[in-house]
Amino acid sequence: MDNRIEEIIKAAYTAFNQRNINNALATMQKDVQWSKAWEGGYISGHEEIKDYW
Repeated sequence: MDNRIEEIIKAAYTAFNQRNINNALATMQKDVQWSKAWEGGYISGHEEIKDYW
């Protein structure tokens, strides 16, 4: 795996585990889809994800 990609993935997981949604989303595309694990379905985009959190 490309080192850059590996670092992005590590940064995303670190931010997620720290419950830092802004830093987690900074590693993702603006149109990212997020699974609503408990409710089912998905939400799309940084703003919808922030509202969900």
